[in-house]
Amino acid sequence: MSEDKKDRVLVVDDDAAVRRAVERVLSPLYTVEPAEGARAALERLEEKNFSVALVDVQLADGDGYALCQQLRERRPEMDVILITGSLSAPDEKLFRALEEGAFYFLFKPFEKRVLRALVARAVEFQRARRFTLKYARALADDLERARRFQKSLFPKRPLREAGWHLEGRFEPCDALGGDFYFAVANRDGTVSLAMSDVVGHGVSAAMYAGMLRSILDAARRRNPEPASVLAELQDGIDFFDGARYASLVYGQLFPDGRVRYFNAGHPPPLLKAGRAPVRRSIPPGPF
Repeated sequence: MSEDKKDRVLVVDDDAAVRRAVERVLSPLYTVEPAEGARAALERLEEKNFSVALVDVQLADGDGYALCQQLRERRPEMDVILITGSLSAPDEKLFRALEEGAFYFLFKPFEKRVLRALVARAVEFQRARRFTLKYARALADDLERARRFQKSLFPKRPLREAGWHLEGRFEPCDALGGDFYFAVANRDGTVSLAMSDVVGHGVSAAMYAGMLRSILDAARRRNPEPASVLAELQDGIDFFDGARYASLVYGQLFPDGRVRYFNAGHPPPLLKAGRAPVRRSIPPGPF
């Protein structure tokens, strides 16, 4: 592997022998760059990106714990492994390292295989995090495109046809929902109105809602009369499995104010004429 493609490891220790020892162990697999202290480490960080930093707890020009925090603040994606030659209060040192966000803690002298394994594990986790983040972003982009597509299926403006004024609102609790409505003028001078609710939320419910709407609209185009639309729906919704269901109300609105409709399990629509009180329509029923 070429040097420019290797992951970079920053070794921060004021002991030159330790820096050389770490470089000998890791250089076959990584690009290792030394830093004598905290100041040099921060300067290196401004120049290059590192996957892992090995930081001595006791530095001549600073505190390793504080440096760990600074490195993590400036490069959150980088992991820090703290090292020390002091064996006093090991539990306290480990606890402090975890508090400062260190990936792990090593005592000198450390086993070569342990050092290689820790650095490899940190790099492996970073690659997994990058993949997960990339996947999550792609999924969010797909979801946003699906949301925009679903929104495009709804009427873009109120409909004023045949003496009727129809408009609606759609506010799903998730990015995608299983509800839809449409209001569209027919060639025979009537208006078709439909409202539906597919059980559930998210992509699956939106997919079922889209297929149901497509079948409903195709049936309406051929014949907007409710009985005809209902017959076509009964023959065309075999894609619903046993765990899926939807409610639907469809109506044909006439210029003289008449309404013909069917209701398949949907909450009954409310009817109001002029200043008369609102009254409930006939109860819902199955297909």
